[in-house]
This record gives sequence, C-alpha cells and structure tokens, in this order.
Amino acid sequence: MAIPTIYEQLGSRFKSEWLNKPTLLRHYEHIDAIKAAITATSNQRTQLSDSGVHSPKGIAEQIRVKAAKDLVPILKRAAEHTDRTKSAIDQRRKNLTTPKIDPIDSVAEMQRAEIRANLKSLSAGDRIAAATKDPRVADAYLSAPAFLSGSNETERAQIDDRVAKQFHGDALQEIDAERGAIAVLDAVIGVGLTDLRKVTDFENSPQQFDEWMHSVSVPSRTFSANEPGILRPSDIGPRTAASYERTIHDH
Repeated sequence: MAIPTIYEQLGSRFKSEWLNKPTLLRHYEHIDAIKAAITATSNQRTQLSDSGVHSPKGIAEQIRVKAAKDLVPILKRAAEHTDRTKSAIDQRRKNLTTPKIDPIDSVAEMQRAEIRANLKSLSAGDRIAAATKDPRVADAYLSAPAFLSGSNETERAQIDDRVAKQFHGDALQEIDAERGAIAVLDAVIGVGLTDLRKVTDFENSPQQFDEWMHSVSVPSRTFSANEPGILRPSDIGPRTAASYERTIHDH
C-alpha cells in the first residue's frame, strides 16, 4: 500500500491558516495520529512478511492484535470527535440567526408582530431586502413561523443565509473553516478504515471485518460510559475521499 501518498494528499487540503488556530489544529492532530498508526501497522506487516518466518495466517493474526491495540482506538476517537464537532458546528450555525427573545417582554413581541404584519404585505424580494438591512426586522421574521410573514420555508432559508452573512460574517467564516477542516478529517478516517481492512486481511470479507471490529472496539477510556463504545464501519459512515470531495466543494 502506498500509505503516505493518499494521507499526504488529503492532509495538504488542510489549509495552512487552519494550523495557526488551536480550535482547528486539534482536528489535524487526529489526522497525524491516523497516518502514524496506519504507517506503523503497515510497516510491521512488511517486516513480518520479509522475515519469512511466519505464515500468511500468522502474519494476519499478529497484525490484527496490533491494529486492535494501536489503530482501532485512534480511528474510534477520531470518528467520535468528528461526530461531536459536526453537531456542535450545526448548533453554532443555528444560534447565529436564532433571535434571543425575552418571553416576558410583551411589548417587544407586539412590535415584532407588527413588523411581521408589514412584511406580509411585501413581495418576496422586498421581504428579503428588509430582513437583511435591519436586524430588528430579521429578528421579527426569524422568531416566528414563516407563514406569519407571508413567507415559506424556501424563502426563510434564503433570509436565514443572508442574515448570517450580513450580520454575522466573521462567525460564519469561522464555522465554514471548521466545516472544511472536519471534511478533511472525515476523509482521512474513511481512508484509514479502508487501509485497516487491507492490512488485517479483511479486504474481501466485509462481514468478518464487521464482526472483528465489534469484538475489538472496546469503550475508550477518554469517553464517558454514556457514549457509544463500539466502532463499526457503519458508525464511521461514508467517510471516503469521494465524500470528502463532495463536502469540500461546498465550502
């Protein structure tokens, strides 16, 4: 396997400016850990094979022991880290345009209702323009169902996107950067899982690989007992270079 090539190719997509931000650098640390573990496991397999002492079955058994100890936990931690980060990013993005409403301020709610009534009489283009010019209008629109402003969910999504760019541009750029960094890590996890199948001689035995992963992927000590403890291929999902390419082009 040409181990370094694909990892270095994907790693090069991790922008240099991301490495200067601690919040993004932590994602790259997982990339480095996966690359190092895959390389070490592959090198050990080569050494065992070159020694001429072990049978193919014996080599596979030894490599599976090493992978279970050194590689699977690293992939598991990276996958859990990625999934948690994605959820956190989605929440941060949602919070950008979610109005902070005081439920006991009835006067403010009456004002928002009046704004929505005025928006209802406007065309879609004028509603979008009004919401992106005045944060008070944006809050009134986004704090209630779209139909109360004479709108629909498609238009609401457009307004939400434009409001985020207009009033929260810096925060939105940070979110997009983190999504890009996570997309790279996601792809590396997918490649790592593919290489794990190869190096453990499960490449043509997906069911046996799944069973082996279930048996060796014990709960990580770095995560609470309430979090998933078993790493299966289905948990990692479609983390492949192809899915990475689709994701990265969105950012």
